[in-house]
Amino acid sequence: MLPILVVSLEQSTGRRIEVARHLTALNLPYQFFSAIDGNRLDSAELHTRYSEASAWRALGRPMTAGEIGCSLSHLAIYRQMLEAELDELVIMEDDARPGPGLRYVLEHRDQWPRDWEVMYFYHLGNDASHLSFRGRSPLGPVYRVVRFSDRPLGTVAYAIRNSAASKLLDAGFPVSVPADELLNGYQIPVDITRYGVSPVVVEHGHPDGSHLAAERMLANAAVRASQLGFARFLPDSVYRRIRRIAKFWKRFFRRHFV
Repeated sequence: MLPILVVSLEQSTGRRIEVARHLTALNLPYQFFSAIDGNRLDSAELHTRYSEASAWRALGRPMTAGEIGCSLSHLAIYRQMLEAELDELVIMEDDARPGPGLRYVLEHRDQWPRDWEVMYFYHLGNDASHLSFRGRSPLGPVYRVVRFSDRPLGTVAYAIRNSAASKLLDAGFPVSVPADELLNGYQIPVDITRYGVSPVVVEHGHPDGSHLAAERMLANAAVRASQLGFARFLPDSVYRRIRRIAKFWKRFFRRHFV
């Protein structure tokens, strides 16, 4: 089995208990990695490790404290992986809910594509329009390894090779994008071979919801409200519909022609 590292704030005892329960039920060994709390970084640390100017260029807004801490935590794991000379590692966040399929997929790692560098066990948009027709390969009777027609989002659970960890470390500092945006190479292009498992073998959920997602939503809403432009004057329902149509055609083109 690949070593599993669970990213979690030390004070998140409830989340730790819950993810540990799922991993123990699957008889999967794991260790906790104490995440970096972005709210506890002093100004000197922020100045040396985070670039607000670059975040504005990439995201159109500053990063939230939670996003900064999350990105620094994943980057710290990449560094630790290289220092320990680990070839492969599974990284999981404490709101992950691994299912039996995870053990099956890990046990059949010899059937993964040889060139994989990142393997997503969970990704947002787990629907047919999100996956590419190209590069699919069966992984037993239920699962398959797929490529994506659109950028995969989420750092809930994924496997990574040290070649990818090295590239992400080179591109990740100073921090300017969330961990999932760095991993998928959208805002900061990183030449990594990415695959995913479909259907997903890890779910994302916690009774308290995702604190990071809530932070992002508030930050995006604040920026949008402060910007001038036609989107500001459109009803939310119309704006969302326009975005959905644009995303559909973008995925259609990538799925059939890329």
